[in-house]
Amino acid sequence: MKKILFITSSRADYGLLRNVVLEVQKLNSHTYLMITGSHISKEFGETISEIKRDKIKNIIEADLTKYEEGDNEVSASMLKDFDMEKYPQLSDDEKVIIVEAVLDESIRPALANDGGGLEVIEVEGQIVRIRYQGACGGCPSSTGGTLRVIENHLRSQLDPEIKVHTYT
Repeated sequence: MKKILFITSSRADYGLLRNVVLEVQKLNSHTYLMITGSHISKEFGETISEIKRDKIKNIIEADLTKYEEGDNEVSASMLKDFDMEKYPQLSDDEKVIIVEAVLDESIRPALANDGGGLEVIEVEGQIVRIRYQGACGGCPSSTGGTLRVIENHLRSQLDPEIKVHTYT
C-alpha cells in the first residue's frame, strides 16, 4: 500500500483538509498528517489539540521554524538600535523602512501562518497604506479585525497617531 502524507500549518488549511484526511485514513492505514506552524506554536494558538479531538491518526509534529528564511533577525537588530521616539520626525521614505521592520518582526509571521501577507505601499505622514497578499487578500476579517490589530501594533510601537489604510 502506498504512503500518503498531508501537510498543514494553519487552522485554515486544516479546515480544508480535515474531511479528506479522515476519509483517506479509512481506506489507507499508511496515511499521515504532518502538522507544523500554528498547530504546534504556543504563540499562534497551538491548535494540535483540535486535530487530536478529530481522531486523526498518524500525526507527525514538525517544528520547521528553525529552517525558515527571512529578514527577521536583521529587522530585530535594526529596531533594537532605533529610538522609536524619533519616528514622527523621519521622512516618509525612512518611515517605510521602520514600518517594514516592525511588521517583519511581529505581524508578517502571523499572517504567513494562515497563508497570507502584506505589502507596505507607502507611508505618508501618519498614514500607512498596505495591500494584503495571498489568503489575506480575500478574507473579510482582513479589512476589519486584522487591520485594527496592525494599526494598534504600529501605534504602540511607533506613533499613537498612525492610521493604517488598505490600498485599492
